[in-house]
Formats: sequence, structure tokens, C-alpha cells
Amino acid sequence: MLTDLLMLCSANLPTGSFSYSQGLESAIEKGFVSDISKLEQYLRTCVECNLVRTDLPLLKRLYLSDDKESFRYWSEYVLAIRNTKELRDEEKNKGLALKRLYFQFYKDDPLLNSLQTIPYLSVMARFCNKRNISLEQMLLGFTFCFIENQCMAAIRLLSAGQSQAWQLIDKIKLNLDEYIQQALLIKDDDIGSGLSALSILSVLHERQYSRLFRS
Repeated sequence: MLTDLLMLCSANLPTGSFSYSQGLESAIEKGFVSDISKLEQYLRTCVECNLVRTDLPLLKRLYLSDDKESFRYWSEYVLAIRNTKELRDEEKNKGLALKRLYFQFYKDDPLLNSLQTIPYLSVMARFCNKRNISLEQMLLGFTFCFIENQCMAAIRLLSAGQSQAWQLIDKIKLNLDEYIQQALLIKDDDIGSGLSALSILSVLHERQYSRLFRS
């Protein structure tokens, strides 16, 4: 189960998450993130106000959904809450990549087949369910992958050292269990990101003159 989780959360295979910075490239371009210290502040804000309040609660609900109506509702919620073109495209493209792999192992899935557009979070939840990965493990792996991928992007964009990035991950990981427990307590009506600035950065990235990442 642990190896399954590591494979599914990989930023390289099969979804190519490494090609997305999710607004970080724009934040660096605008000078909001200029060093490792600012990167730590940025990442903690993203995790506490975005992942904990949005992605992780949605993953939980998709993981626990056992009927088409509920699964479709939360899947559509995922797409609706991606409020910029780049973020929606990322969700759809990663979902398409993971879906192709998923259906090679599980030919028929009534829940996924009920969707016209399949978000990444929806396939991730189903894959973890099928592989007997626990809810908490899934949320932990997803959060760690986000942090690691952001740090890998920062190595290229900030010219940060690999040791610095590793030390930052080592520092933030101390709070991962706390973040997961907070996410598990989020109620339906409280799901939603408070990071309007992140949406603005995403929009600005669409018109950024020179860029390395797709978001």
C-alpha cells in the first residue's frame, strides 16, 4: 500500500505534476517570493488556506462517496472551485492522464463513468480506494507531494539549493499531521479557498512573457 501511495503521489509519473507550479512562478516573477524564507511563508499559507480548506476536504468526500449523485456533486465542485483557466486545465489534464492508467487496471467504474469531465482529485480518490490506501494516508501523500513539487519548482525558479529545499520540506513536514486533522474537520459549507491572491497570480501567469511551467 505504501508503494502504491508513493507511485500515485509522484510528481513525475503518471500525471506530470512537475510541469505545474500552481501560481508559484507568477509569485516569484512579481517578487512576492524571493528567497527560502519567503517560500516557506508562501507554502504554509497555500497549505493552511488552500489545501486544508479545499483540496483535502474534497478528496475526503470523493474518497467516501459510494453513490453516483454524491460523487458527481463533489467532482463538479472540484472543477467549479478551480476559478482560472490554468487551474481548470491542470485539473482536467492530470485527471485525464491518471484516468487512462486507472482504466487499464479497473475496466468498469460506475462512479467515474458517471462523469463527463473527470477531475484529477476524483481519479486520485478512486485509485486510493481501490488500492486500499487509507483516507489519512491519501491526504498525507497528497499534501507532501504538493510541498515537494513546489520546492522542486523553486529550485529552478529561485536558484535555491537542493539542500535548502530538503531542509524546508523537513521543517514543514512536522506540521503535516496537524494539517490533515484540520482538513478532516472541515464541514461541507466551509469548503473553499480564501486565497484570492493565488487566483490573481494564476491569471497573471497566463500572460507572463517568459515561463517554465504550465501554471
